[in-house]
Amino acid sequence: MDPLLPLLTDPDRWARRGAAWALGEIGDPRAVEPLLPLLEDRKKDVRVAAADALGKLHDARSVGALSGALESEEEPEVRTAIRRALREITGETGF
Repeated sequence: MDPLLPLLTDPDRWARRGAAWALGEIGDPRAVEPLLPLLEDRKKDVRVAAADALGKLHDARSVGALSGALESEEEPEVRTAIRRALREITGETGF
């Protein structure tokens, strides 16, 4: 997991997106905190990857950040990913 963390702040969006995806696949809960800032990334595909990864981690620590991102997010694709992540983490369907 550790070699992926610097990629979360890489100038290249594909590096950030790929690192987020990989961290979700690895499933290490230590990735939650480093992934949270990507919910505000300037590129929507990176925000989607971050939300998807957080959903796969099933860690309640990300619920507040995901809920906040849902309130401010304007892109439908990202909103859908955030809702999906919240459902995966909480088991609730009302997002």
